[in-house]
Amino acid sequence: MAVRDEKTKQFAMADLTGQKFGMLTALEPLEKRDQGCVIWRCRCDCGNIVLRKSSQLRKGVRTNCGCKPIQVIREDLTGQRFGSLTVIRPTEKRENKRIVWECRCDCGNTEYVQTQYLKDGSTKYCKTCQKENHPKKDITGQRFGILTALYPTDKRDRNQSVIWHCRCDCGNEGEYSCADLQRKNYISCGCLKRIAEEQLKNRTTHVAGTTVELLRDKKVRCDSTTGVTGVTMFRGKYKAMICFQGKRYNLGTYKTLEEAATARKKAEECLFGEFLEFYDQWKEKADANPEWGQENPVSISVSRTETGDFRILMSPSFV
Repeated sequence: MAVRDEKTKQFAMADLTGQKFGMLTALEPLEKRDQGCVIWRCRCDCGNIVLRKSSQLRKGVRTNCGCKPIQVIREDLTGQRFGSLTVIRPTEKRENKRIVWECRCDCGNTEYVQTQYLKDGSTKYCKTCQKENHPKKDITGQRFGILTALYPTDKRDRNQSVIWHCRCDCGNEGEYSCADLQRKNYISCGCLKRIAEEQLKNRTTHVAGTTVELLRDKKVRCDSTTGVTGVTMFRGKYKAMICFQGKRYNLGTYKTLEEAATARKKAEECLFGEFLEFYDQWKEKADANPEWGQENPVSISVSRTETGDFRILMSPSFV
């Protein structure tokens, strides 16, 4: 940053020569100024020469010549403190489409952290200080579901939670973070899920890539945000969709819940209604003649017209 000379009462220009900001390398300053900011001649990694204000370089808002789209920084965290970390600048790195910030820890180490981990307090120290400030918690012998924690490893997850070696009651062994175990994100090696899926499979009827019982079920899921199956909130509007044969179909976005619910109901009547009516007729005939049922399994083909309507073709024919 610029330093003020108390004798001249002026700010001395910070020398950015050779420093790299994203894809730009500062070459030399120019005599002209823009709103008091020094204009620097820079070279982009692609070879182009461009002019950038020193403030634009430091804040990371102009980090290439335009050869790559610039991701707008909605909130500038430069200079802010989060725990022992002070944010230095945004980087070109992205994780899950989120900005990664270069931070300096009080101990002097440099750490690169996503915006969300800084703001929600997940990351307050560099990796070295994190270990010192968060000693290992002894959960040896404790049970989490049917997992028993045996011993800690030297590994840690991205939030610096210790990875523990565990044994499942089924005999399998695996490694899980202490945080995941305590939050009950894992309660088995996966064997409970497989057993539950097998039990569900034995209680349901699967035909042509879809489950008959699920199509008949009219209950709304307990985690529904709208109270209507297949309708969710999306940027202040209502988005309708429907799943059939493992494929999701978008039914459009609407201003009101009623409009979205109507679109969903219309799709249900076309896909679910026609299929269930066809299946019931097929099953009646297959139960009366099992050999015919084996020779003529249900086949379904779904397509959409230019207007978005569904076209469903089913076989065999009952003529």
